[in-house]
Amino acid sequence: MNFIADLYLKTRFFIGIAVIIICFIIGAFYPMFFVLAKIILGLYLLFIAYDISTLMIGTDAIKVNRKFNPVFSLDFPNSVNIVVFNQTKRYLKAQIYDEVPHRFAEQTKAAFNQTLLAQEETKCKYHLTPNHRGKYHFSDISVFILSKFQLFERKFRFESAAEVKVYPSIMLMKKYQLSAIEFDSMELGLKKQRKLGLNSEFDQIQPYIKGDDVRTINWKATAKVGNLMVNRFIEERAQSVYTLVDCSRSTLLPFHNLSLLEHAVNTALVISNIALQKQDKAGLLLFHKKPIHFIKANQDRLTLNKIIETLYNAESSETEANYEALYFHIKTQIKQRSLLILITNFDHLVAMERALPILRLINKNHLLVTVLFNDVELEAKSMEVATTTKDIFAQAFAQKFVRNKKEIAHALKAHGIQTILTNPQDLLVNTINKYLELKSRGLI
Repeated sequence: MNFIADLYLKTRFFIGIAVIIICFIIGAFYPMFFVLAKIILGLYLLFIAYDISTLMIGTDAIKVNRKFNPVFSLDFPNSVNIVVFNQTKRYLKAQIYDEVPHRFAEQTKAAFNQTLLAQEETKCKYHLTPNHRGKYHFSDISVFILSKFQLFERKFRFESAAEVKVYPSIMLMKKYQLSAIEFDSMELGLKKQRKLGLNSEFDQIQPYIKGDDVRTINWKATAKVGNLMVNRFIEERAQSVYTLVDCSRSTLLPFHNLSLLEHAVNTALVISNIALQKQDKAGLLLFHKKPIHFIKANQDRLTLNKIIETLYNAESSETEANYEALYFHIKTQIKQRSLLILITNFDHLVAMERALPILRLINKNHLLVTVLFNDVELEAKSMEVATTTKDIFAQAFAQKFVRNKKEIAHALKAHGIQTILTNPQDLLVNTINKYLELKSRGLI
């Protein structure tokens, strides 16, 4: 029964039946054709029996395996390989279908037409680009084997259920890591001064010189050598770089198949990795109506793993961002002056003006970089040619929104806050360039 249930009729089968029916219709008027139709029918039945017999192979005659990385990168093409092994002693024509996770249904059908050579492996490859973090579930793989004369096909279903986790784009992180290394190579001819400081890292002990701060005298070393010795300090090279990710409802808007939060998550991961590559400390803070996740800036690679896991679990909230709560958390938890990259989205000028006093307080104790998003769809709408009254009103609204965004960025810059106004697809590049620029200028 399973064999019959898995058997499907192909177009050629119906063409053959149609030819026989036509012969019988003609035979109703011409007896000679009626005899010919009977002969053709008998031969066709034998032909069908033989064709079906070519599909009578064991269910273990074909082995199928799906191979992929158990961790996918967000917004990046991830490869999936289907390996089919034909254990029979003849070649088989097959159609292979992989039941990909439902979220990918619009991206690919994962269907392949292949000729399976005798006792050989056949590989099929396709790519999936996820636009949400989280768990994705693959289902079974189906292989349809065509009969010798392609009148029938038989379905073989292979249990291949599997799970894959989609993380913030690790592939993009590696890609932009190379960009940071190239930026270093461009600066090989520059000599950076090592600034002296009192609350920085210890460098060495040297003899006292007139004018040195008496508070730096090392009394133990002085007693040992018999001359005044002082401690020398240099400005601490490992600065703290925190990425502050707004998870409020303003980051729910979709751009290029990704929400603003997904863009922010990818950027936070890449910036954290580059900061570590540049010998800085990387930290993370997620917030909406209150701070929800905080990772203290550190230089070890375990910190990057913590950041990856935290970003993997980040979710948007329907609440408004609470900048007062953010300020008090920063004040109590981040004591050292740090670079704070705030990825947020102000919908209108009033929202920015409410948050501005808090942002100025944060910028007073730290170097704050505010990253804002352009609405690329409204920007494109504002430049369209309007032909109807409806289009004119829509264009006027879009132009007003675009102006508001520019006014918000201008107001922040006017109050001394570093600001990036960027399209979502350019967020990574512009944020990295700003960090490297501030680093090269010695502002952090």
